[in-house]
Amino acid sequence: MPATGSSSRCGGPERHCAGSNETERRRIAALHGSRNLPSLGGVGYEGYEKLRVRVEGGVATVTIDNPPINLLDRALYFDMQRLAAELSGDPGVRVVVLRSSTPGFFIAHFDVGLILRIPTDLPEPTELNEFHTMCEAFRTMPKATVAVVEGRAGGGGSEVALSCDMRFAARETAIFN
Repeated sequence: MPATGSSSRCGGPERHCAGSNETERRRIAALHGSRNLPSLGGVGYEGYEKLRVRVEGGVATVTIDNPPINLLDRALYFDMQRLAAELSGDPGVRVVVLRSSTPGFFIAHFDVGLILRIPTDLPEPTELNEFHTMCEAFRTMPKATVAVVEGRAGGGGSEVALSCDMRFAARETAIFN
């Protein structure tokens, strides 16, 4: 597959303070409902609903599996959030590769139904929201991160891909929007 690549490791403030004020708690409640985040016990890479993780030779290959379009819904979001924390703390992983099992899609976009639940009367944010904190966790992870894009990467999917150090896109099938 012919591919093009780009990479970046931008500097900037590391703000990992989501949930530290009432505004952010309301945003989080809108996205999470009453569900609690999973425990970050040991690194077993099991129990994911929408991801398959294989670690071999220091390389974690993460396959996104949320057909039909890899919508970044609650389940995938929670899996990605948990995965970022687990991979970051695993000294046995040196490289993280994100790819899709769904033909034609990397990650389509964030679930608009969830976005519409966020209250509109909130003041301007002063911190990263939880989604952007998750993306920042991939961007600042002490490992090489790679997105293999062989389909559509839209909205939140583009943000996830851009959070990686390198992006490799199939010329014939990758679409960024």
